[in-house]
Amino acid sequence: MLAHNILYTYIAPYLNQAGLASQTDVVLLIFGITSVAGIGLIGVFIDRWLRLLVLVSTFGFAIASLALGIRSHQPAVVYLTVAL
Repeated sequence: MLAHNILYTYIAPYLNQAGLASQTDVVLLIFGITSVAGIGLIGVFIDRWLRLLVLVSTFGFAIASLALGIRSHQPAVVYLTVAL
């Protein structure tokens, strides 16, 4: 939970470097909506598939980090990775 909240500190400076500083509010909205949806989805399946969910979450974070590092100048990539 702490790591999730720390991300808020770095989103605006990252978007500034990516040329999307004017879209900070939209990116944070997408981040918030998908976070709430993810918590709800995980809550449904966590008792049955804990190990699988941890692995999928770790893999998703790795893919999102890689995509942000490689294609941060493309707005669609930024929006999709923030949602992921």
